Amino acid sequence: MIAQVALPLPINKLFSYSLPPETATFTKPLSRIKVPFNNRSLTGFVLRLEEGDGVGLKQAQELLDCVPLVDDVCFDLCSWAAGYYVAPIGLALKYALSSSIKIEKYCVVKTEDPSVGHLNGMTLKKACVLAGRETIFSHFHHSAIRLCDVFTGKALETGSHEVKAAESRPMLYLAAVEDRKEYYLSLISRRLDEGKNVLMLLPDYRAVGGFFYDLFSRAFPGAVFWYGSSIPEKRRAETYFRARVERGRLILGSKSAVFLPLAANDLIIVERPEEDEYRNEEGFKFNAVRLAMKRAEIEGIPVVLGSAAPPVELMKSAEEGLVEIGQGRAISRPAISFVTTEKGRGREAYMPEALMEVIAEGVARGENTVIHTPRKAYAAHLYCAACARPLLCPKCKSVLTYHAGEETITCHSCKSLLPYEERCAHCGSTFIRFFEVGAEYLEAELKKAFPDTAVVRVTGEQSGSRRDFRRVVDLSGTGKGCIIVGTHVLSRVFGLKADHLILYGWEDALKTGGYRSREKMFQTAANLLDALKPAKLSVCVHGKTPPDQSFFLGDGRFYEDELQKRRIAEFPPYVRFFLVNIVKRSERAGERVMDAIQKLAEKEKVDHRMLGPIEVKGQYGWRVILKGDETFFSGFLPSLYRLPGVHIEPDPLYV
Repeated sequence: MIAQVALPLPINKLFSYSLPPETATFTKPLSRIKVPFNNRSLTGFVLRLEEGDGVGLKQAQELLDCVPLVDDVCFDLCSWAAGYYVAPIGLALKYALSSSIKIEKYCVVKTEDPSVGHLNGMTLKKACVLAGRETIFSHFHHSAIRLCDVFTGKALETGSHEVKAAESRPMLYLAAVEDRKEYYLSLISRRLDEGKNVLMLLPDYRAVGGFFYDLFSRAFPGAVFWYGSSIPEKRRAETYFRARVERGRLILGSKSAVFLPLAANDLIIVERPEEDEYRNEEGFKFNAVRLAMKRAEIEGIPVVLGSAAPPVELMKSAEEGLVEIGQGRAISRPAISFVTTEKGRGREAYMPEALMEVIAEGVARGENTVIHTPRKAYAAHLYCAACARPLLCPKCKSVLTYHAGEETITCHSCKSLLPYEERCAHCGSTFIRFFEVGAEYLEAELKKAFPDTAVVRVTGEQSGSRRDFRRVVDLSGTGKGCIIVGTHVLSRVFGLKADHLILYGWEDALKTGGYRSREKMFQTAANLLDALKPAKLSVCVHGKTPPDQSFFLGDGRFYEDELQKRRIAEFPPYVRFFLVNIVKRSERAGERVMDAIQKLAEKEKVDHRMLGPIEVKGQYGWRVILKGDETFFSGFLPSLYRLPGVHIEPDPLYV
């Protein structure tokens, strides 16, 4: 017997292995199998079985599953995703079946057969050590034993799913969070009462995830489970097994949950589909929102995407009739005031006098003032005041970011972390000036200016757990007044009481982030208003001309204008970008790969732009930007996987 195996490698092909006779009997499609590959062992997935003696082929080493853990829905989703994101299916399957789920640890042997009675009650792991994996699989194959998980006591079986006719188009529900909560509760309640399951994707576990987990746990006690890497292994395993076999369950999870086997799944909900946390950037690259919509199509069930500021691509789909729009109450939008900074100061590090006056007024009234800044570090740029030259990374010559708390400087291009020395490398001056300041700087200056007022910084690093977010919410409810400084994480802290919201560094943020900068800032503003519900909104601006107020009014003009600009420029969502990254130890080796790509691109008549080389940590890097769609690149991109040192990124965040 010959097995065609997909390996978790950036190689777009299947590999043939012969199966030992004792293994061939138990091997089923989609089972995991350990095979030799280039002097090492890899775990792959059996996609096909073929008759033959396998002469000349390497022999598979070990079958790992007596029951395939990848069900039909998951396989269909992985197959589609591999095509859409132009990735080898072995990488997609590896991500879908997380290695963190220790099946052998949480399954026990059950039997009424006295000949194997000594195995009864053992974990699968211990039984395999004692009797051998092939012997255990033989007993299972001949129904002498069953394998039951320790959480439900039910037998481990291949998942089966009833595929239904799709009820409707995807639903984009536009509403404030209060209405989204009630809408979700009504949808979920009906399905749980009917013994159906619901899958809900959330962008994180700590803030948004914690808010909805607590809400639903109160509404549906004992029926709510979380799946994701942020919880302990045993809890994650419990969710996995309960989702496979139980009914009347609500499964909450992050992006990885989109692949979870789910019995009687009847609805998928995606909260805040605009969040970048739904994108997986390591290994197999994908967007879980897009996969959730495809999974709903595969299973023939509804999918609801709830948001106050949805992605531009969803609004385009709605415009084309591919997505249905439902609307609840819109978010409350307070009147806007603009705080003008001193003329000529621009991006220099300082606290504008007009801003300090506004904050001081709030402190005097005992109000909660929340200040949003797009940057979390102390300063994003450093300049020498003596020679007017920027402080650059010694390895790749990119700008450096200063972190005051750790007294370090970091390079976001090559990821170098260096100790901060207050000295210019060009002229030796110690007069260093900071530009484009962030949350660290604001926190330090505000603590000096208002020593008797609580000043708290909220960023991803500062708020490491759900408990940290609760402390901030509790602080805002004391009635004593406080100042809270933070990044976009503030837009996820539901329940935080904000009397006054101030947007600092708004104009600078619009100049960064590539073609998506306007969209991301619009979504940040809307989600801040949705979560914090401030009575007042102030925006800091450099000049007398106020910024485009469509960012804050939410009257539909923003999407209309943004889609028109992207249509004219031929940018997503009207076309897709693919970014090809090449990293090599020597410049000459990289140039050879780039020459090969250039020839392939010219042969296939592919629209491309080549950038590089840049030196990064002793290596050389190049980038090739491709413009088109997965169908257009279906022949070109897979051929690049044959070239060493090539990594393909579909739909990059920044171009």
